[in-house]
Amino acid sequence: MNNKFSFEECEFSIWQGRYSRILGDGGLFRVRNQNMLIDWKRNEETGTCMAKDSPDVRNLVKAVVLAKRRMGGDVGGGFIVNEWGQVIVPSSDGDGMRMKVGTVSGSLVFDNPFVDDSTIDLSNDINLVTGHKWPFPYLGIPYNLSGGNKIYFRNSSENGTQLEYLNSNGIHLVKKLRSVRPYGGIRFIVNYKGIVLTKKPCSSILDRWDPVYIGRIDYDNWFEQED
Repeated sequence: MNNKFSFEECEFSIWQGRYSRILGDGGLFRVRNQNMLIDWKRNEETGTCMAKDSPDVRNLVKAVVLAKRRMGGDVGGGFIVNEWGQVIVPSSDGDGMRMKVGTVSGSLVFDNPFVDDSTIDLSNDINLVTGHKWPFPYLGIPYNLSGGNKIYFRNSSENGTQLEYLNSNGIHLVKKLRSVRPYGGIRFIVNYKGIVLTKKPCSSILDRWDPVYIGRIDYDNWFEQED
């Protein structure tokens, strides 16, 4: 299996599909000073993860910058990559405009700012089982599980906020989420490789929530891919 990172640029188009992000620090891929990076807050530490340089990473950066400019913004800023690998760039003006600029595949690898000569791979869930602590940046598209065990997406647009419910019951994913968080509503995220993560209260430190691994989505029983 070839896990080499690649970026396939498409004709830029206005994105009207599902879009959401985690508010606050992190939660987005970023372009800064012509580099692709992640701001990673780990416990009380904060570091910057730089993407491993390659022609495809540079082409992705160029596409994000161009989309920002076409929407009247800066030469850098945040963007998301959804679970289908689609790269969605929001306007820097916060006016709700978004553009799809292409699709990624393979593994995104970044420098680890906390361990010298080490890297992190956001697609690497080898040896992780449900409930294990997630050792990498908490980065993905937020979804929700209701108290009644319904999976839904909160979609915000110029027309307001709509809740889009998963057509299937997603029973296997629900069971895994409930094994970690037995009660109440849960927000979880899905990263660009379909890896599912959530947070649970730290057992030893008050008011701290730690990211944990849940599993992977079943694409055949998930929300439809949008264009």
